[in-house]
Amino acid sequence: MLRELVESGILAADEADHVFAKLQAEDQPVSSDAFAAELLKQGKLTSYQAESVQQGSASQLIFGEYLILDELGRGGMGVVYKALHRRMQREVALKVLTDDALKRPQGFERFQREVRAAARLVHPNVVTCHDAGEDDGVEYLVMEFVEGEDLHHAVRAGGPMSIVETIDCIAQAANGLEYAHREG
Repeated sequence: MLRELVESGILAADEADHVFAKLQAEDQPVSSDAFAAELLKQGKLTSYQAESVQQGSASQLIFGEYLILDELGRGGMGVVYKALHRRMQREVALKVLTDDALKRPQGFERFQREVRAAARLVHPNVVTCHDAGEDDGVEYLVMEFVEGEDLHHAVRAGGPMSIVETIDCIAQAANGLEYAHREG
């Protein structure tokens, strides 16, 4: 596991050696679970990454130039991850098209339309698209990562919003939709 983390670029060799030596010095068994737990504790892995490492899936945390940090959601077309562009050190939302979506009639074309439409939209109420492409046969779309929770989760956690907050949310969504509609 240690070698896989270093070879994949998830962890620098000196960081891995330091954590390994710390565990040995504390006379702890250096199991993959203990190693992943220590990396999590030191902030060198996210919970999602630590779980992937423990499952032996560390190599799946690298997607081209991106390091997968967390899974944000799943839908009919793909999986959206929080990721880090390794060279630019920029957090992004990375949408990866699933094999199932590609197998469906018009799945690939629908994704391509989404990519082209997203590329044309630059507006404060629309998430910005940074890049799109294919890596090892997997289609992807890279978008601006917006910190926070979505409206659905905010209402579930905090209960009904005030009239003023509701109107503000509706106005923001309407402005973004109006702009997207004008752009075709």
